[in-house]
Amino acid sequence: LDIFSINGDMENMAASHTLLCDILYSSGFDADAIDHCLMALNLYTNLESVEGQSNLYNSIGRIYLDLEQFDESYQHFNQAYYLAEVENDPSLLSECLRYLGQYYHGIKEFEEALENYDKALIYVYKEPDIEKLGYLFLDKGMANTGLGQYDSAVVNLKEALFYADSSYNLELRAKVYSELGSLYSAIEKYDIAIVFLKQSLFVAQKINADPILEQCYKNLANFYDQQNDTENALRYFKLYTSHKDTLFSNQSAIQIAEAEAIYDLEQKNKQIEMLMNENRIREMEAGRKNMINIWLISVLVFVFILTMLLYRQYRIQNKVNQALNDQKNAINQQKIEIEIQKESIEKANSILAEKNKQITDSLEYAKRIQLSLLPDSEQLRSKFNDSFIWFQPRDIVGGDFYWYAEFKNTICLVVLDCSG
Repeated sequence: LDIFSINGDMENMAASHTLLCDILYSSGFDADAIDHCLMALNLYTNLESVEGQSNLYNSIGRIYLDLEQFDESYQHFNQAYYLAEVENDPSLLSECLRYLGQYYHGIKEFEEALENYDKALIYVYKEPDIEKLGYLFLDKGMANTGLGQYDSAVVNLKEALFYADSSYNLELRAKVYSELGSLYSAIEKYDIAIVFLKQSLFVAQKINADPILEQCYKNLANFYDQQNDTENALRYFKLYTSHKDTLFSNQSAIQIAEAEAIYDLEQKNKQIEMLMNENRIREMEAGRKNMINIWLISVLVFVFILTMLLYRQYRIQNKVNQALNDQKNAINQQKIEIEIQKESIEKANSILAEKNKQITDSLEYAKRIQLSLLPDSEQLRSKFNDSFIWFQPRDIVGGDFYWYAEFKNTICLVVLDCSG
């Protein structure tokens, strides 16, 4: 990216940003990924690359889908599909249909998800791509599981595993192993389930992919919980919670929304600047035309009689006035459009502020719950006259807390670090 930036190679800059977006997304860094996505989208927009824009809208849609912001996810997937239809590219269309299927899976409309996956397969079979086939059969298997169609799920997931092995795609292999483990656990074939779950964890650790590791730990915790193996269930649940931080996800959502708002604002400013440049060009052209008209009138003075000259000047003046009126109307129309764009930006800022308020309110509510669960300071003073409590969370909700209890002749005081 540094080399292409120095050379001003916009096409390869866009490609580099796209790859960085995909790498960061696969590693679980959604907020960083979205920055590269938007920079790539801006470059592809300037390059008028429909394929590049479609792929980037899909990437942004995936990030919103992981954050369970389904409306934003659907808008981006739908925009990607619209561009793919304009381009009429089978590869693009198959990708868009697959992600639309994942959106419907996310909102638990599994039948609609399967319908989109099957449409995507039609395009992929026209230009076979082993990895795409693997991911599509994985998605189909997961949708079958959601519908309780376990036999179909096993068939599709084993098909996905075949394509994962054929393409040596370790990420796909880890995901398929994980889903097969969960599926066999659901149908109480525990001996087979644990084999697939352990294989999934091994591959996920090998490629160090946090999102897959998170799912592996969650599935293993659920498996051992079903087996009433409390020790292992707790161990994997702790590993799962260490990878999944809800507050971080909310902060990522805010950062992503802010990044998109800034991107939209930049696009609006570019449109406004373009309109102003067009106005300047029109003014220059009008001035040039006036100079030509004046020169023609000067020549005609020597050719036509005074009355003809006055008549022609009158006609020229009417044309100039009409041109000025038309120009004035065009400028007024552009002012109206700019005002509309300004209102759109203000509305986006208002939505962003509301989302931020909702998150803050949730944290304030959590604070009240936390404070209600802490021991009574008066009860502590009744045992220790000179005691006091200092409880000062870094943010709204404290990560650490304290506990007090009496057991027969023993008083227990504890200070805990919940995340350590």
